[in-house]
Amino acid sequence: MAESCIPGITTSDFKMIFEEQSTLKNLQMLEEDEEVMNYSTYFEDENLFDFGTLIVSKYPNGVQERIKIINANKVKCKVNIKVENKDKDAVFSAEPSTLTINAHEFA
Repeated sequence: MAESCIPGITTSDFKMIFEEQSTLKNLQMLEEDEEVMNYSTYFEDENLFDFGTLIVSKYPNGVQERIKIINANKVKCKVNIKVENKDKDAVFSAEPSTLTINAHEFA
């Protein structure tokens, strides 16, 4: 008997992926809870991550956020990470640009 396995990462459990940040269904939910604007938040419908309100002088070395990349499958995964900025002048980046995540582990 044989079993076929393909690599894959968790892409739909946003509460697990963004466990250190807030998650909301959409931007319209800001009307219900304006306090969220002060925190890093992921908006599911828009597929948008927002760092919240930041005062640049308080963070001269920048702001870092950690997200959890989960390999729930039986084989290791190689993950290429890329940030797509909505604003062409934005200065956001992701490090490292490539990860290898073993089976049933996360990074």
